[in-house]
Formats: sequence, C-alpha cells, structure tokens
Amino acid sequence: MGMNEHRLRLRRVFLGAMVLGAGSLAAQQSLPQSRVGSDLAERFSQHDNNGDVTLAEAAK
Repeated sequence: MGMNEHRLRLRRVFLGAMVLGAGSLAAQQSLPQSRVGSDLAERFSQHDNNGDVTLAEAAK
C-alpha cells in the first residue's frame, strides 16, 4: 500500500467519524427538553407523599 493510499484511507476514516458525530449531535439536540423536565417533575410529585416538596424516604 502506497503512502497516498494510506492517506486516502485515513481521510475516509476521519470523514466517517465526523459524519457519525454530527448525526449523533443532531439527534440529541432534537429531543424536546420541556418534555424531559415535565417527566422529572411528574416523577418527583409521585414520591412527594405529603406535599412538602421534599423526599422524606426512599421508595421501599
């Protein structure tokens, strides 16, 4: 394998990694952040038994 072929292969690997990374980043940013927060608030309210906005004990 010549030096130019080696460089070409290396460029393809880097390009592929960049494309996969960009796709992954785009997928993460497309999640609705408000839904994540509302799900967390709903789960908290399920464990806040007496309504004092604290978690007294872990679920048994």
